Amino acid sequence: MCRVLRSLCLICMDKPHFFTRTDITRRLNACIGKTLGELDTKHVLDSPTNKGVAGHVIEKSVLGYPADSARRPDLNIDGLDVELKTTGIRASKKEGISFEAKEPMSITALKPDEIIDEEFESSAFWHKVQNMLFVCYVYEGKPKKGRDYSNFPVHTAFFKTFEGEDKEQLQRDWTTIREFVRDLYEENPDSPAFEKISSGISKEVSPYLDTAPKWPHPPRIRFRRAFVNSIINEHLKKTVYEHIPDEERLSSFDELDHKLQELTNKFAGKTIAQIAAYFDMEIPDKVPKQLAEQIVVRMFGGTSRKMHNIALFQKMGIVGKTVALNPQGMPTEDTKLMSIDFNELESNDVYEESDFYYFFKDNDLLYMVFQEPEVGISRGGEVFLGFARVPLEPLAEKNGLVESVWDIMRDLIISRKLRLVPETDKSGAPILNKNGVPREAPNWPKSTESALFVRGTGRDSTDKPEVVNGLPMYRQSLWFHKPLVKEQIEQHLLQAN
Repeated sequence: MCRVLRSLCLICMDKPHFFTRTDITRRLNACIGKTLGELDTKHVLDSPTNKGVAGHVIEKSVLGYPADSARRPDLNIDGLDVELKTTGIRASKKEGISFEAKEPMSITALKPDEIIDEEFESSAFWHKVQNMLFVCYVYEGKPKKGRDYSNFPVHTAFFKTFEGEDKEQLQRDWTTIREFVRDLYEENPDSPAFEKISSGISKEVSPYLDTAPKWPHPPRIRFRRAFVNSIINEHLKKTVYEHIPDEERLSSFDELDHKLQELTNKFAGKTIAQIAAYFDMEIPDKVPKQLAEQIVVRMFGGTSRKMHNIALFQKMGIVGKTVALNPQGMPTEDTKLMSIDFNELESNDVYEESDFYYFFKDNDLLYMVFQEPEVGISRGGEVFLGFARVPLEPLAEKNGLVESVWDIMRDLIISRKLRLVPETDKSGAPILNKNGVPREAPNWPKSTESALFVRGTGRDSTDKPEVVNGLPMYRQSLWFHKPLVKEQIEQHLLQAN
């Protein structure tokens, strides 16, 4: 209790910067469309490092106060404490979102000796995040020094108050972190194993929050990148996320798994046509592949055509994938994961800050598994087997499968070893496209070499918008090979009770 009182006293002594909402809105609206270089009247970007320079431009040149790293919220706006966060966003190649955050959002220091005595409502964390002001600039490449930020334009600025479902989930995640630290003290009061903090706070137990960096560096509590993405895109309204009826009840993975089991019990063994009829959905003569995903959305009480339009799945990092199994239990297709941003891949030399790392760290796959019908029966005859939720975070570990593919691709690009290789059949004869042009593909990791591989897709052989090292190619994505998908489904598929 003494620690809490001491912390509160420090907060009271350390005054925020005072503004009216009218004034700060006017200042930030004037920034939209201007680059950080144009706004930098205090020459912040002359810094030889890139650490925090975008935020310092907004603080010093736009709002007129010194850089501020105090634990209390930065601003007081019309009597309300507000935390200012300046963050980089990038145009997204992912279906369903227009922009994505370049990284998780650091919120406040995790001080083990203080958090163990805190309650959520009076915690330093909640005081920081209850009311926030986001300033988002468009980020490209991998800037090394302050001046590299000069051409990054400010895209949007907006207020966000966390309440309702978001507040409840933040409270659950924060409480998980506090209880984890308390357990460390209980296990060894004299020398708690703080090095376990980062690895112990997994996405499975804390969907919105994580901690970084790893001990012995002082850890901080962060918003996971998937959560930041949902905040930004809900504000931009480029994607209107649907809130399903059970959203409040499905705020943890245990609750979600329970719901998945309920749905498996109810619908397993029924065909796509039967489930569609249950929801009064029209079935065209030629059943499209997308119908299976639409049916699953209906199971959750939604009306969207895609799972990525459901707010809950966006915030929790749930990526839906429909899988059809042949009679031998093998998926009929490989599973597409994420589009590759080659500017980011080439410029970012730190794996644990890369798109590859964050995709696997922040997402789970939710396989919607169907049994392929007999030959001659339409897709409407596919039988629903159940759900398999597969956490991807373990694959993101250092020196694992994902980092291996990331390393190989970067080496091919940087060492100029990337080539377009002619594709041949089993006899060695060249394979031709429909227009008679020989088929060729980059020498990225292939499914014959790795369970995680790279493949391009396009409308036809002329649809090659990507150019890497001067070589034109289809849009490239990461994929799971069918045997790995089969293994994941066998391990995680829920069985009907």
